[in-house]
Amino acid sequence: MYSDNTEVQYAGFLIRLTAAIIDNIWLYGLIYLVLDNVIHVNIFNPETEYSLILFLFEYILPFIIVITFWARISSTPGKLIFRLKIVDADTLGQVSIKMLIIRYFSYILSMLPLFWGFIRIARDERKQGWHDKFANTVVVREKSFKN
Repeated sequence: MYSDNTEVQYAGFLIRLTAAIIDNIWLYGLIYLVLDNVIHVNIFNPETEYSLILFLFEYILPFIIVITFWARISSTPGKLIFRLKIVDADTLGQVSIKMLIIRYFSYILSMLPLFWGFIRIARDERKQGWHDKFANTVVVREKSFKN
């Protein structure tokens, strides 16, 4: 993926935070549009009861979408805007599905306590959050997307 003369640029906290905000806006915006306009479930109505449909749309569908993006293009739309990719920390190559799943669920650990696992990105040498360390991944800025 990287040529020998390409210097690795690890993606820092602020650019990753911005990419994550963009990803949450498009992903949950799309999900809530479908829930409201197609399935006619208004999640903003306090009288709406939690259901299997809401669970599927709020937890299972985002998992499938994010893992698919990570597996196919090593990125998400938010990361793509900034030319960022998720790669194996040792080889800088493609990450296995197993490690991507570990990375996804490790986000929960990175949120506790007080998002400390994400904040660590700002202080880590390779800009790894706890979820990156658990999955042995790094997020890098690509100079080109040639493979």
